[in-house]
Amino acid sequence: TDRTAQIVHDMGYRWIKVLRQSRNRGKAAAMNRALETAQHDLVVTLDADAILFGDALWSMVERYMTAEPDVRAISGCVLVRNSRDNWLTRAQEWDYFHGLASMKRMQSRYQGTVIAEAAFTIYDRVALKELGGWRSDVAEDVLLTWDMLQKGWRVGFAEDACCFIIVPADVKSFLQQRMRHARVTLRALAELPGELVKRRR
Repeated sequence: TDRTAQIVHDMGYRWIKVLRQSRNRGKAAAMNRALETAQHDLVVTLDADAILFGDALWSMVERYMTAEPDVRAISGCVLVRNSRDNWLTRAQEWDYFHGLASMKRMQSRYQGTVIAEAAFTIYDRVALKELGGWRSDVAEDVLLTWDMLQKGWRVGFAEDACCFIIVPADVKSFLQQRMRHARVTLRALAELPGELVKRRR
């Protein structure tokens, strides 16, 4: 409804390809269709409201190219873009920075990053193909990450590859988001219950 496809088309860039989906097919279906048309070795997923900071993409590719041979994805550092809106967005800024980003940094030090959000992640295209892409599920990015872990692959973290997203600015939207996150976690734990407690070398 925001004319995204028309705006991108009007830019006239030959290297940008717009793929239209039929209505209400879901995020996983859209990403899988993009995967079918991808031709390069690396695939990046990015949320629609995300803005990359500086050389974020360069930093992410660099981290992937220098990673261990069994690394098949690198998660970026997702931070809050609208943190100055009100007290709720300011609180979420601390949550994203001290909670999510710091936790991922610690996990990556122990070669144990357990979630690569679709908001900003780079993947090995061949690995995605081998896993069959994203599942049509509310927890598509978490399940994909854990499918990779089950294969014995690893997920890295690029702390200097930052992108900024819009977070909920009112209590109702915030609670809906957090309930959705909780459902995603419970869904993933029900599907692959052992991934969070599996020992990794």
